[in-house]
Amino acid sequence: APEAAGPYALQSGAFRSRDGADDLARRLRRAGFEPRLVRLRDGHLILVRIGRFTGTADAVALARRVRAAGFDALVVDDAARETPVR
Repeated sequence: APEAAGPYALQSGAFRSRDGADDLARRLRRAGFEPRLVRLRDGHLILVRIGRFTGTADAVALARRVRAAGFDALVVDDAARETPVR
């Protein structure tokens, strides 16, 4: 499903350490997904997320694919509050 700028995304992990987040992102990329590392404003955890959606149907469909590939996937509704991790 095409990505859109919206409030929904998939979260596959949350880490205190950049190493853990980078490792999960690498494994997701190898499985064909396009993860990004973000924080929520004023947040301390590094979140590994995939996609941005305007509605939940496409997010839920992608969550099924991510889970079928052996990863955790939770649909979240706060993607508009993300800031990229550099």
